[in-house]
Amino acid sequence: MVRNVTFFAIVLIVAGALIQSAVPAAAQEAGSDTDMMTGDLAPVEEPLRRMEDIWDDISDSIKPSLVLVRTKFDRPRPVTDVFPPALYYGRFGSGFLFKKDGEVGYILTDSRTLSHAEDIQVLFFDGRSYQGEIVGRDSRTDIGVVKIRVRDGAGLVVPQIGNSEECEVGEPMIVTGSTSVFASSPTVTFGIISAIRDTSPSDTKINTIFQTDAPVSAGQNGGPVLNVEGEIIAVSSLRQTYALTGDNLNFVIPINEAIDIAYQLIQSEDGKIPRKWLGWTLIELNDTLRINFEFSHEEGMFVTAVEDGSPAMDAGLRIEDIIYSMNGEVINEYYDQRAVLNDLNIGDSIDIIYYRKLFRGEEERRATLVIKEEESDDDDD
Repeated sequence: MVRNVTFFAIVLIVAGALIQSAVPAAAQEAGSDTDMMTGDLAPVEEPLRRMEDIWDDISDSIKPSLVLVRTKFDRPRPVTDVFPPALYYGRFGSGFLFKKDGEVGYILTDSRTLSHAEDIQVLFFDGRSYQGEIVGRDSRTDIGVVKIRVRDGAGLVVPQIGNSEECEVGEPMIVTGSTSVFASSPTVTFGIISAIRDTSPSDTKINTIFQTDAPVSAGQNGGPVLNVEGEIIAVSSLRQTYALTGDNLNFVIPINEAIDIAYQLIQSEDGKIPRKWLGWTLIELNDTLRINFEFSHEEGMFVTAVEDGSPAMDAGLRIEDIIYSMNGEVINEYYDQRAVLNDLNIGDSIDIIYYRKLFRGEEERRATLVIKEEESDDDDD
């Protein structure tokens, strides 16, 4: 409710600015005395300045927790006049403190910035700099966690974390971070939540993602995205933007999912997240597939790929099979499959009913899949 009030306050400020700029122009066209018309009106700059102050307050609120993550890694490269052998490769991204435990502070950033990192510097915008240590990283979601040690935990400020499940399309958002390793202050861009997308397992390991019209620049990846109350509601991710679209669309990771991944990385023994793997790719069964393949069934999901050595291949499944049910639950969409897998662990069995297209008609078949652990893919370039 408070967030909505703030949002409407901003809208009213903008509307007031537009009305105040329009009234003198209209009065002048009508031949009225514009001095009398505008004598009691605030200048147009005033409401705009108030709106600017609101944005400044919001961006300032995150500053004590916002960081630049700078990494170096040594990889072979040809010796040239431009790149002498003494130089290191390096990356940088943004991040923010999301947890503290005594003298230890935990920084949430993006996974790609930490790829191959041999030296990690965490820089606050007040000039403080600390040596960072990778806790874990998950390239499939583009979430990474770094920890720093600060004597007595001085200056470790955890920001307000929002609830991304309460976010709505059209809600304003502020993308923060740094677009330069030499920046003395954060970069701030504005936009709205353009869409809330449910993703498929073939797109990403994130269930939901926010599309935004706010620019997300290199360096802002891993940085926090704020709502009008200054709460973090998402995390910037260039990797998800590149993975999900070839157009000029930007995507950010809802904070609930990002924090969940971050805590899994903290709790894991090897800094990785074990994932359940069946080794198939399924799409929803639609009218086009039914007509083209002459399927008679209205329910089920269509197999478009089966990976070598996977549980699906071990069970004898093939491309163009129709998965009808898993452990007695009819599978019609991605959420149905997720619901079944959420209640199972690696090593558990899944009994499936599927249909195979024959020369004449279809044949119902049964099989059992044993869930395997997906191999980690953390060698980002």
